[in-house]
This record gives sequence, structure tokens and C-alpha cells, in this order.
Amino acid sequence: MKNKDYSHINQENAELILAKIKEGSANEIKAILSRAEEEAKRIMQEARVSAENKRSEILKNLDGEIFAYKEKVNSTINIEKRRIILSEKSNFVDEVLKSVNKLAQDFRKNSDYVSFLKNSVLEGARVIDTEELEVFYSNLDSEIFNEQFKDELVGFCREKAEKDFSINFVEADLKDIGIIVQSKSGQLIFDNTFGARLNRSIDDIYMKLLKEAF
Repeated sequence: MKNKDYSHINQENAELILAKIKEGSANEIKAILSRAEEEAKRIMQEARVSAENKRSEILKNLDGEIFAYKEKVNSTINIEKRRIILSEKSNFVDEVLKSVNKLAQDFRKNSDYVSFLKNSVLEGARVIDTEELEVFYSNLDSEIFNEQFKDELVGFCREKAEKDFSINFVEADLKDIGIIVQSKSGQLIFDNTFGARLNRSIDDIYMKLLKEAF
């Protein structure tokens, strides 16, 4: 018996198998490439979303910083405006008080000045409330504070306070209008000069002037 030649069959099978392998490999490669393409698309989409989110977050933060900066600038401007207004008001009040002090000094020339001094002494006598008083007066008022004026003061205080006072005049280096009254012992003192009167009321006067300034 002769042996059959199967070589051509084996060759065909090999080529068929090789073709199958190639076809399978091509399909697998195509599938891999397709999955890779889809994955690339997904990654790109996620990257775009992430970038957009980051962009939105950056813009949001930037908007917040801009708003905070604007608020800070506006606050600074408002503070500066208030400072300028208060400064102007303060300057205005200071000018008013300077004018008042000037008018007070000029009051020495007024015919009502003697009456003002009498009432100042009377107020001091009522506050000190002792029979023996010393009245300190400005050397600029030395022409007024004489014996005749002392007698007038004693009578005036007796009439208004319904009490007798012994009054002694003491010249002092005062530039302000008004007087200072103290007990003979020096333990009780009542400053009734214009400057002292003003200082006792300065807070109320200052606030009223500030409100009316502008």
C-alpha cells in the first residue's frame, strides 16, 4: 500500500489557521483600539469637565476676592470720608470756641461786665457757703475791684443770698474774665472764670456744635 501525500492538506490547514489567527488578532486589535479610543474620549471629557469646574471655581474665587477688595476699598473710603468730615467739624468747633473766647475777652469793655462779676461772686458765695470769703480777680480788672465795689458786693450778696458775707479782694495774674472764690481757710475753692465755666459745659457745647456744624 502506498502512503498518501498529506503535505498539501497540512499546508492548507496551516494557512487557514494562520488566516484565522490573523483575523482574530485584527479583530482584537480593532476592539482594543476602539476601547482605547472610547477611553481617550472619556478621559478628554472628564478633563474638559474638570477644567471647566476648576475654571468656574477660579472665577468664583476671583469674584469673591474682587468683591472683598471692593468692600475694603469702600470701607476705607467711607472711613476716610468720616475722618475728613469729623476733622472739618472739629475745626469748625475750634474756630467757634476761639471766637467765643475772643468775645469773652472783649466783654470786659461791656457795660454789663460789672453785673456779670457780681453774679459770679454771688454764685461762688452760695457754693462755698462760708461767711468769710476771698475773691481772686484779674489784674486787668483792678480798676473795678475797689472798696466801693466791695460794699456793693456785700449788699448784693446779702440781698440775693439772704446772708452776710465778709469779702476780701486778692489780685491775681488771671487773663480770663470772671473771678475765683475761696473760703478764707483755702479749703474750699470755686473757679468761676469764663474758662472754667466753659470747661464745665464743654462736652455738651462741643456735641451740640458738632451736630449743628454740617
